Amino acid sequence: MDPLALTGHGTIIRPEPGKELLACLGMTIELSEDFTFGAFFRTLSENPELVRLNELFGPLVAEHAGSREGPAPDGGPERLEFFKSVELIGYPGRPRVEIYPQLAGFRGAERVDIRFEHVDSLLGLPLGLGKLSHVVFGDRFTEMSFETSYTLFEFLDGMAWELGFMNAPAACAMRR
Repeated sequence: MDPLALTGHGTIIRPEPGKELLACLGMTIELSEDFTFGAFFRTLSENPELVRLNELFGPLVAEHAGSREGPAPDGGPERLEFFKSVELIGYPGRPRVEIYPQLAGFRGAERVDIRFEHVDSLLGLPLGLGKLSHVVFGDRFTEMSFETSYTLFEFLDGMAWELGFMNAPAACAMRR
């Protein structure tokens, strides 16, 4: 089945144009080359039924959907990447597998912390989908990466999770 295409203008192009958007939540997605962090908010703004999936989206869309996409902060990331991590954990406690989403900033190949950046300062950054990161028993030296796909629901749910940790007011930015 063809994936949904999310464009930089906030449009979701469906392979079956008449299909209800909520019925497409389990479909895989592709982000266009011009997709930015700001485009994520425009996508929600253009598709209000998606905003109802998480109560965090309403205030975020109201605050950021119409915001101007400015330049990235000095010394900050050049791009953002959304990816999944799978960790196989054997100790301490009972063995388990944890699967969680991550949103990270990158400058070249180097990972840059975005936790203390205000959302508005990141809106103009390109946002892409990354590989699945696999960590076995906490050994990050042999961390493996794999090609993977993302559904619309995984992307929205994961972004909501990550945004819940980073929407500090601009006045509280620690780097300024």
